[in-house]
Amino acid sequence: MDKPDETFERIFATYYRPVFRFFLHRGFSQDEAQDLVQEVFLRVFRRLDGIRNESLIGTWVFSIATNLWRNEIRLRQTEKRGARSVSLDEFPDGTDQGYDVRGVEEDPNQALIAAEKKKLLLKALAELPPQMRRCVRFRTEQGLKYREIAEILQISIDTVKSHLNTAKSRLTARLGSELPRVS
Repeated sequence: MDKPDETFERIFATYYRPVFRFFLHRGFSQDEAQDLVQEVFLRVFRRLDGIRNESLIGTWVFSIATNLWRNEIRLRQTEKRGARSVSLDEFPDGTDQGYDVRGVEEDPNQALIAAEKKKLLLKALAELPPQMRRCVRFRTEQGLKYREIAEILQISIDTVKSHLNTAKSRLTARLGSELPRVS
């Protein structure tokens, strides 16, 4: 069994670049991505003694990254909602007053439809075999490339491609046109 420091170093060496790319692919600057990566590995280090199944380390690391990404998006959306109404009299042309810089609220019907579609998709994903499901989640939620998924799951790139193709076929059969892009 590795010492905790050796385990952490191995995890860091394996997942640093994929986690960094995960944040870059989601529109963060290099500096923001670096800060988020540091936070991911700080959390990994703090919880390292709780690891029970080493085969799921990649999934665990990316779940931490995904949670940080979601928290950051929520924080940014909260900051946007906190915007104040601005009178156009404050602008040089002074054309009108009282426009709200927050934008238009989402249609409640569309929100219900989206929630129902998400529920159906999650149910269909849960019915996939575990490794296939992990491939789909790494591809769709983390935006990882086939090679990165193969490295994390320690399988061949051809196996990743096969899992994604099979998952797409199964999900298409189950959900039809409601299926988001998988490959």
